[in-house]
Amino acid sequence: FVAEEVMRYETGPNVVMTCAVRTIGNRTYLTAGQESHCQLYKVNVRVVDAAETRRGSFRAENG
Repeated sequence: FVAEEVMRYETGPNVVMTCAVRTIGNRTYLTAGQESHCQLYKVNVRVVDAAETRRGSFRAENG
């Protein structure tokens, strides 16, 4: 797999020190260790082709 950054999430003064990804069935979760706590994210996977990426017609969400 090859991943390309489509959105940057600024964490402010807290830096992500560790992260892990786990897929269970059709759900994917990402955990990010920041300083003294951990955040859990549910990942929505979408395949975007190269032409769509160049046009910028996809919408990256950060929520």
